[in-house]
Amino acid sequence: AYFPLTGGSLESWPEPKYSGRVQESVQWVEDEFFGSVLECKENSLDYVRLDNIDYGRDGPFAINLWMSHNGSSGDTFEYLFSHGTANIGKDPWQPNEVQIFLPEIAHPAHGVV
Repeated sequence: AYFPLTGGSLESWPEPKYSGRVQESVQWVEDEFFGSVLECKENSLDYVRLDNIDYGRDGPFAINLWMSHNGSSGDTFEYLFSHGTANIGKDPWQPNEVQIFLPEIAHPAHGVV
């Protein structure tokens, strides 16, 4: 499934088979390259929840992200993508989960990874 997450739409494209919803204070903002895009503020615990897609079942898969980073706040990680249990309070380091993040200033890997 492909989720452009532009133009005010949270639906998959070209076939709107899947959808998503915003959580907390996620908002649509204008971007000169992509038009209308989603903006998440890390200190508000903003995120976008997409329908569960059965990926990797039949072989290789890829996860691609276009994002703009506005600086580091000093926290340990800034998550870009997380796939796992719907229970946010659960430990994210479980089997069959994907975590893509940037190490922040307080993390030893900051500026290296």
